Amino acid sequence: NDKGTKMKGFKQIILVVSAIFSLGYGQVSDEELFDISSALWDGDDNSMKDAVTYSEDGFRLFQSVDENRLSQGTYGRFQDLMVFYEPEIGIADNCGTGTSCYAAQEALLDLIMTSHPITTVHPFLASKGLASSSISGFRNEIRQYFFQEFSRSGGQALDSSGFEHTLLGEVRNGDEITGFHGWIQAYILERDGDFQLNSYDQTCQPDVARTGFSWDVRGSTYTKSVSSISIGNSVEAEIALYTLCFLARPNASCRVMLEGNNRAVQTYKIGRASC
Repeated sequence: NDKGTKMKGFKQIILVVSAIFSLGYGQVSDEELFDISSALWDGDDNSMKDAVTYSEDGFRLFQSVDENRLSQGTYGRFQDLMVFYEPEIGIADNCGTGTSCYAAQEALLDLIMTSHPITTVHPFLASKGLASSSISGFRNEIRQYFFQEFSRSGGQALDSSGFEHTLLGEVRNGDEITGFHGWIQAYILERDGDFQLNSYDQTCQPDVARTGFSWDVRGSTYTKSVSSISIGNSVEAEIALYTLCFLARPNASCRVMLEGNNRAVQTYKIGRASC
């Protein structure tokens, strides 16, 4: 039956992710992590940091964003894709093979796979035995890490993915936001009146906001007390960085070097992610 099929799919994903996490923790040294993260992030030639200004008055997160730049390349493909996702946990996203959502994922991947961050991190991960040596194989792996659907509702629905959780965010329990670390989603929601900044702390690291905020979804308000959002970086830089940490520091704090600043990315196994 349909529920049994969903649960079977969920169990298969758990097995796949468990296998991934049994790979080479310790194969990548801290120094190597600093070097490769800095190379992929600082060399990002599609960053919008020069096209975004954000407010520090505590009332709004963004002061201005170049909408023309935001409509182009991976930014435009990202927006084409984000509309297919249902934020409420327990409701299926329906992004399987053959759907319009799947086609939008493929269009985004087409651009991402030729970008500087991905072509920088791929040979490094392949040399460590943590990624396929071919770019087509690596593309399939990135698709699995970010776009494979799984359940956060105990098998009720295939309602989540790494992409949705991390870059778009999800809502649950009537009032709670989970995930949501993507600046593009935050900007679009704030522009459209569905994102309210509740708290703002300036960090010592440039272009990183530590915020508390509310998200209005179909007339209901959901909140997150604190979330770190890196502002202005490209979609491909985020995906490359999270892939690096997902493989090099599974279920752990991944120390990276971004624009000369020591930062941490926390990775979780499926079933434990609650940030």
